[in-house]
Order: sequence, then C-alpha cells, then structure tokens
Amino acid sequence: MNMAVQYDFYKNPSPKDSKKRVRYHARVVPYGTVDTNKLAQRIHSRCTVTPADVKAVLSSLSDVVIEELKDIVADIKEERKAEQSVKPVSEIPQAEPIVEAAPAKETEEKPVIAQVEETIEEVVPQKVDTEQPEQPEKTAPAVEKAAQKAVDKKAALAEAEEKGRAFLSKIFEEMDLDVTIDVKEKNGYLTFDLKGKNLGILIGRRGDTLDSLQFLLNLVINDKNGIKVKGIVDIENYRAKREETLIGLSHKLAAKARKTGQKVVLEPMNPQERRIIHMALQNDRRVSTYSEGEEPYRKVVIVPEVPVKEYRKKESKQA
Repeated sequence: MNMAVQYDFYKNPSPKDSKKRVRYHARVVPYGTVDTNKLAQRIHSRCTVTPADVKAVLSSLSDVVIEELKDIVADIKEERKAEQSVKPVSEIPQAEPIVEAAPAKETEEKPVIAQVEETIEEVVPQKVDTEQPEQPEKTAPAVEKAAQKAVDKKAALAEAEEKGRAFLSKIFEEMDLDVTIDVKEKNGYLTFDLKGKNLGILIGRRGDTLDSLQFLLNLVINDKNGIKVKGIVDIENYRAKREETLIGLSHKLAAKARKTGQKVVLEPMNPQERRIIHMALQNDRRVSTYSEGEEPYRKVVIVPEVPVKEYRKKESKQA
C-alpha cells in the first residue's frame, strides 16, 4: 500500500562559528493528532473486531514500531563505526593523529542519529493508556425525575385520601348515616369503600346516585392544578356485582342480535359501564359494538356482523 506523506526541509543544528556547509533534513509535517479511542471506534465500524481488540492491536503496533526504529538507529551506528574502522590510514592527514579523526567523523554523524531519533518521536505516537479512569457513578436525570415523580404521586394520594374522607364524612353526617369509610390504593387509584346499614339510598337506580357521589368526590380531591388522582366510590362491592350483571347482559343481547340479524340498542349508561360492554364483546367476531348519542344519554349499540341466513349457512358448513 503506497501512501503520500507531507514533509518539509529543516536546517541541521550546527555551532555558530562552524564554517561547514549548511545541511538540511526532511521532517514529516503533522496536521493534527487522532485519539486512540476515536481511531478504534472508526476501525470497529468497518469490521467485526471489538474496540477493545483494536486498542490492543494499536498499542502493540506502537511498541513494535518503536522497537523497529530503535533497531534501525542501532544499525546506522554500527555501519558508521564499521566504515571508520576500515578507512585507510593513508587518507588521514599526517599532521593530525589518527585517533583524532574518529571524533571529527563522529561529530559529523551525530546530527544524522539525532534526526532519526527526532523522527521517531514525531512519527510514533506516545503509548496511550487504553484503560479509562473510573468515573464516579452519577444518577441519571431520568432516574431522579422518576423518583421525584413517585414521591409527588405518593404525596398527592395521601392528600386526596384526607380530602375525600373529610368530604364523605360531612355528607353522611348531614344525611344522618352511620358509614365506615375504608380507603385502598391500587394502580394509582383510590377506592373509597363504604360499609353500613341502609346504604341503598346512596346507590340509587342502577348506581346513578353512587356515580354522582363519585363525580363530586373527584372534584373535591382534584381541586388544585397538580397530579390528578382518580377516586372510586363503592358500596359493599356493588361495582363488581354490577360489572358481572353487565357482562351477562351483553352476551345475552349479542345472542339476540345474531339471532334476529338486527342491531340491539342498550339503555343509556355512563362511560365506565359502556366500556364494560365493549370489553365483554370485543373478542366476539360475530358482532360489533359502538356508542351513539350525547352524554348523559349515550348508549351502546350491538350489531351482528352477518345476516342471520348467512350466519346459519356458515354455522352449518362448519358443522
């Protein structure tokens, strides 16, 4: 592989009073440095070798290049010494002792060795410690934010429970009802479970009074612009029983829609009860559901997917 190297000529150092001819030597002109980590990442992006392996190879390469260049310098010194030892005595001026000729020759050759050593320092990068210093662990901003959010949520739930208890207790006191309030938190919701005697008046027709009480409760516990808390008011597990009733009703009316081939319109329901109907029939591919109308008279509509005759034909074929 051939590569072009930018270089320039520099004047050899010599004593000020020297009358010898000025000599120059070539030196590589550097345009910048490349960090070992950056070089390893670039090599890693072009092959399957890991950055750690690349760094190890670069480090070993640096050591090998330094050793090879040192060997070259040593060879140059040996060659110069050999040339001096075989030089004929007749070529040395008689006025000067032979012993003094060697130092003179050596002084001329010192700049060459110095040049090679300088080139080694310039061309070969210093060995870089590939091991990164251990950095103190820092808590990520996202973790701190999540932790703070959890603390704020817990505080909001505690405040909402206190407000809800005070609000409901005042209402029951005005109604002269003996009610026990049990508050439970689950999945970020607060359930106010009411227990006592003659609490049917708080439920109303199909839970209308209970839903109104729950609506007022949520207004009270979320009176500030902050974390919203969902409050649910239940009386002796009424809502679970109501859900079972609605699921049974949805399957019964779905069967009616399939049998008659006509849509079935349910009575007006609140959003929570409509959601129960939709969820109960979402896996029944023979019918579909949607809501129509405006609150508080919005209703669920159950529609058969195919006419009765086509449906019965499919049933007979499958049988």
